Amino acid sequence: MTDLAWLNGLEVRSLRDLAEGRYWEFRLGEATFLNVAAPWRIVMGGRIEIARCDHRQQFGLPEKVDVEREGTALLRGHRIVRVVLAQDTADVSVFFDGDRRLDVFNESSGYEGWQLKSDDGRLVVALGGGQIAEWGPQDA
Repeated sequence: MTDLAWLNGLEVRSLRDLAEGRYWEFRLGEATFLNVAAPWRIVMGGRIEIARCDHRQQFGLPEKVDVEREGTALLRGHRIVRVVLAQDTADVSVFFDGDRRLDVFNESSGYEGWQLKSDDGRLVVALGGGQIAEWGPQDA
């Protein structure tokens, strides 16, 4: 059973669109990265605040939504307090202080949904079909 409690205490430093809205990088702390190719959303106060599909949408607003800027602003300064990983689907929910949550929905039976990498050699990959592959510092 994969335990992601080692993320507790980290905070999002930045959120970047690496591939025209199809691949996103959440930088956690100094050198831990959650790279996401699956749908994701940020929930705050019981409602969806922003999601990957909102990037560059107008929605009748004066300017298009900048998910990089707005997502970073929603999570920066808030520490991870709990991470819940669905062992059967590899969906992950990252809970932050301040009633914020990042949900990643692993949507494919074949493609990897997300990867979590740290500078100490940890690598966790959400495989297609909901399986998890994990390597630790001792495996690096």
